[in-house]
Amino acid sequence: MDELAQLTNASASYEEVAENGPPTDPLQFPEPTVGRAARITATVYNPATGEEASVPNVIFEDKGSDPPDRAYWIGRKLKKAIFGCVRSCTVLKLKEGGWKGHAGPGGSAWEVTSGLAAVKIMDWNAINEMRGRHVEDPVKEVSAMQYISSNGIHPNVMCC
Repeated sequence: MDELAQLTNASASYEEVAENGPPTDPLQFPEPTVGRAARITATVYNPATGEEASVPNVIFEDKGSDPPDRAYWIGRKLKKAIFGCVRSCTVLKLKEGGWKGHAGPGGSAWEVTSGLAAVKIMDWNAINEMRGRHVEDPVKEVSAMQYISSNGIHPNVMCC
C-alpha cells in the first residue's frame, strides 16, 4: 500500500468522497465463542526481586483442569467503559510445575513477566441485559477481537 494513501484519504473533500458512491455495510463477524474466566488470589513470584507474594485479582481463561497459557494480574483502571472497564495488567506465566488447578492462596504459582497488557473486562450479565439498548454492541466487539485471532492465538486477545 502506498504510504501516502491514508493521508490522501484523510484530506479528501466531501465531493471526492461522494463521487466514490455510498458507504458499504460493515463486516459481519461470526457469533463469538464465550468461555469462562477465573479471578483468583494467587501466589506470584517476581524473578527480578526474588520475592514471592499472595496477590488478589489474577485472571485467566478457565479451561477446567487444563492449565491456562497465561494470566493477567489486574492493575489500575485506565478507562471506564459502557459495559465494563479497561485495566492495566501485568502478564504472568506459570512457574515450572506451578499448576494446581483452581487452588486459592498457596495454590498455583505464577511468575511475573516483562509483558504488560490493557485488558477490557466486561460483565456478561450487563451485556445481555443492555444489548440492543445502546449504539455500542459489545457482542460484535468480542466477535471482532476473536476474528483478529481466528488463525490461532493472538497475543492481544484472550477469548473469555
